[in-house]
Amino acid sequence: MTKYANKTCYKCGIILPQPEMNQIQISEDAGHSTSIFGNTNKKAWGGVRFYTRKKNVWVRKKCNGSTSLGIIGLILFFTIILLFFI
Repeated sequence: MTKYANKTCYKCGIILPQPEMNQIQISEDAGHSTSIFGNTNKKAWGGVRFYTRKKNVWVRKKCNGSTSLGIIGLILFFTIILLFFI
């Protein structure tokens, strides 16, 4: 049996084997820089530059970005099991 590396979904945090995930590239903020310069007439100009970086992340193939359905499923599962043994 083939063993694959586990990856964590960037959106919901669920850990699954790599073949069940897609790798996507996102752009995230990396910082900014400011500059101020002037001339002899005491006028000042400023500039702001924002930097971004590209990042490769793993996402489930059927991910909607939340784990609430999984938690509700677990609650229902344990409720049914509890009722079965009572």
